[in-house]
Amino acid sequence: MQKTRLTTLETVLMSAEKRPVDEWLFLPKGTVWTSKTACAVLKVVPNADDDDVPEFVKDHELQYAMHISQVQDIVINARLQRKDSTPDMLVQAFLFYYDRDAFIDFDAELHHE
Repeated sequence: MQKTRLTTLETVLMSAEKRPVDEWLFLPKGTVWTSKTACAVLKVVPNADDDDVPEFVKDHELQYAMHISQVQDIVINARLQRKDSTPDMLVQAFLFYYDRDAFIDFDAELHHE
């Protein structure tokens, strides 16, 4: 069994397409998420019952963010729009999706800045 450890959101996004589809992304509670935010990817099904939350998640004050297949879709969409998507662009796309439940349109976002 592989030991669970923290990684960064940037690392998860840059490798999302290679990750198994039975994983879930967990991010810290009560903080602004950035490319350097510590997070974890676990093969568990998030459950509202606190007794079922893995100790690792509790110990690091993480919360369920989304299923890795959604993360993969976000990255694929971003790379279809911009083949040279930077880690910061992938984080921007992730946060946009998380907040709006919609894929980012980089061209539209450039006109709003």
